[in-house]
Amino acid sequence: MCRGQLVGVINAQHRHTYAHGRRDIQLLSTIGLLAGAEIELARMEEEIWKLTKEVRTLKTSENAK
Repeated sequence: MCRGQLVGVINAQHRHTYAHGRRDIQLLSTIGLLAGAEIELARMEEEIWKLTKEVRTLKTSENAK
């Protein structure tokens, strides 16, 4: 989760029947929050890159006129 939005899912499996304890769940939740924030930052950086490229293209078009 990042800013209240789901950005991914962690699937924790075990070869044998296994009940994940409280510490396991807390650890996976913390990892999920950290990973979610990084995924969202990467998505935002990509969006910024696209918008920057678009602005440069528009500036070039304006200068050509």
